[in-house]
Amino acid sequence: YQRRVHGGHNVVAIVREIQVPYKLEHLKKLPGAKERLELVEADLDQWTSFHAAIRMRDVEVVMHIAAPTVAEQVVDPDKAIVQANYDITMNILQSCLKIPTVKLVMLTSSTAAILGVERMPGHIWSERDWSEEDYLVRRKAFFPLSKTKTEKAAWNFMEHTKPTPHFKLLVINPTMMIGPMLQLTMNSSISNLMRYLNGSKPTIPRTCMSFVDVRDVAKAYLICMERQEETSGRHLCVASSLTNHHICSILRRLCPKAKIPTRLDDGPQEDLTHYNQRKLNLLGLVYMSTVQSLTDTINCLRERGILSEWENPKTNVMKISPSKSVEQIAPENHVIVYNSNRPAYLQHDISTALVREEELKELFNTFDVNSNGYISKEEFKQFYSNLDTMGLEADEAKIEAWLSDYCTVGEGRLSFDEFAVLMLKIAQW
Repeated sequence: YQRRVHGGHNVVAIVREIQVPYKLEHLKKLPGAKERLELVEADLDQWTSFHAAIRMRDVEVVMHIAAPTVAEQVVDPDKAIVQANYDITMNILQSCLKIPTVKLVMLTSSTAAILGVERMPGHIWSERDWSEEDYLVRRKAFFPLSKTKTEKAAWNFMEHTKPTPHFKLLVINPTMMIGPMLQLTMNSSISNLMRYLNGSKPTIPRTCMSFVDVRDVAKAYLICMERQEETSGRHLCVASSLTNHHICSILRRLCPKAKIPTRLDDGPQEDLTHYNQRKLNLLGLVYMSTVQSLTDTINCLRERGILSEWENPKTNVMKISPSKSVEQIAPENHVIVYNSNRPAYLQHDISTALVREEELKELFNTFDVNSNGYISKEEFKQFYSNLDTMGLEADEAKIEAWLSDYCTVGEGRLSFDEFAVLMLKIAQW
């Protein structure tokens, strides 16, 4: 809503309860909302509700964004999630058939409709991949099942409906979305992240998570809408894949007082998930750094007071004496460790310093999106400007000097060995 309203588009937003002000206040406060945002109440579970809401408003583009996601404490998740998503989407498509002004329908699917199938290690996921429904049913993965069935049904609707629909269908397939929230309550993606901050996860799984910033998803919608003649089909929307160990390392830097786990689960580490990002990249989408996105997410949670309960631990801060190493007194329950040899204004948490080779490889693989064994200069610049300075303006001249000294392959890219040497040089500040 924010990007479309602020971008000068007239927006009709369908809401369930227009008489509940606290649920809508964040929408009414958007720049330009007073002039270009209209809130209309409708229950998409009712087959005539959506059509009645928009039929007299000359709507040209319909974006179906929200859908039921959580299966916890649901007696019949197949009905509450899978069938509900299907019914709502079919309701929207059937209604659009009756509205001649509609030229484009955009559906929010998910990478859950892509990744739910067994593939060989090292597979690069793309829009061509489809989750298998039987595979998801066996695992009782109701949310991925709902996204898969619903998206397949939407494409089937477009192919077999006669006469052929007068509108075009485009699908966005985002992964787990993070970033600052407009609404007051947490969504399911942020709730998953909170489990690492509030102590409910005692250990770190040796698995990976993929992220995309909600603002980049909004950009993807706008780009596809504005360039709809140049694209078609599905659009994979993923910024990066990170190990949970790496995620926790970033979160410790952002929330040094939170109850973030430090101990890894037993067993082998899951490989990072690699994606073909070409389609949206060619349309002009440039993803923001996941570190920056996590930073903005944490700042938003902190501003809302959501982190206050976990950012005031009862444990005492330990200080390292000059005669002891970090490893000798490394805390098991995340007590912050400081280097007492530095002046107070330079003291910082060094308990998660990135110095081990496995951590360097983990970080390198995160930004080697295409798994080709190299990081381009532009990828490194983006990474450094967000990770090392935490969003502050980077010193371009210093970065160029480093890359000139350490990027020796002659093709404007860093190998892992060059990246490792450069990172260790940066760590000597």
